[in-house]
Amino acid sequence: MEGIVNNKAGFHVTLNDRWKFLSIGTNKGFPERKEECKEKHAMIKFV
Repeated sequence: MEGIVNNKAGFHVTLNDRWKFLSIGTNKGFPERKEECKEKHAMIKFV
């Protein structure tokens, strides 16, 4: 699975057949995590 953040930087996620995350990676230009977000959990919306 791949996606774009802020219309410029990409990321990729690998899942197994039970939808468990195997790996998460970012491409060049991906933004640093904001301080206010460091202790929050991410929510992924499938569309």
